[in-house]
Amino acid sequence: MDSLISIVELAFVIGMLGLLILFIFHVNLAWSWAQNHLNQKLELPDILSAAAIEWGGLISIFGFHLKRIRRFYEAPPLLDSKVDPQQIPIIFIPSLHHGPEIFHFLFWRLKRNFWNSLWPLRWKSYLQTPELLEDQLAAYVEKVMSDTKSPRFRIISFGTSRPIVARLLNRSNLKTYCDKWIAISAPNELSAVHRLLNSERTRLAYEDNEHNHKEPDLLIVGERDLICYPPSVWGNGRFVQVAHVGHYGAALHSLTTTSIIRELSESA
Repeated sequence: MDSLISIVELAFVIGMLGLLILFIFHVNLAWSWAQNHLNQKLELPDILSAAAIEWGGLISIFGFHLKRIRRFYEAPPLLDSKVDPQQIPIIFIPSLHHGPEIFHFLFWRLKRNFWNSLWPLRWKSYLQTPELLEDQLAAYVEKVMSDTKSPRFRIISFGTSRPIVARLLNRSNLKTYCDKWIAISAPNELSAVHRLLNSERTRLAYEDNEHNHKEPDLLIVGERDLICYPPSVWGNGRFVQVAHVGHYGAALHSLTTTSIIRELSESA
C-alpha cells in the first residue's frame, strides 16, 4: 500500500512539474508575441493573461484526447442534390500532429444542434510527405461520399493541415463537390514559432504550398494567437477573429461554433 501511495505521489509531482514547465513555455511565447505588437500597449498582466488562456486551452485539448471521437452518422443516404444542410457530411481534419479529438467540443455542439453526418479524420502516423497525406485524405473523402451517397461535402480543418486540404481541393475530381471549407487557426505560411518547433511533416507540407493560393471559405483565428503571428501569415481570405483567445482557444470558443453553424447553414 505504501509503494502505491509513493507511486501516486510521484506521478502527481511529475504532472504538476510538467504543467508548470508548460506554463513557463507559454509565458515565453506570450512575451515574444507581445514584442511583435509594438503598436499596442501590452503590459505584464496582458502577457500573463494571454499565456494562461492558451495554456488552459492546450490542457483542455490534451484532456479531450483521453476519449476518442468516432463518426456520427444518422442521416439517410442522400440521393438528391437539394438536401437539408444538416445532412451534408462534414469532414473534420486536424492539424498534422493532432488527432481529431481537438474538435471534441465543436463535434459535441454540432451533434446537439442536429448536424447528423460528422466524419473525423485521423492521420496515419507513418505518412510524412504531402503526396501521401493528400492521398489518405482523398481516399477518406471518397469513402464518406460513397457511404452517404452525398453529392457534396464540407470540411472543417485545424492548424497545419491547411496546405494538404488546399492540395486536395485543387483536384478536378473533388473540388466541385466541396461547397464549404472552414479553417480554424490555420496559417497560410509557417510563422516564426512554427519554424522553431519545426517537424519534417509540417516543413514538407508548407514547402509544397508556396504556389498554392486556395483560400478557405472562412478562416477563424484567435486574437491572441501565440503561435501564428504576424497577421500576414493568415493570407488574404475572409476571416473571423475571436477576441481574447489564442491558437487552441479558438477551437473551443462559442463564437467559433456559432460562426461555423451560420456558415454551414447558408446555401452554397
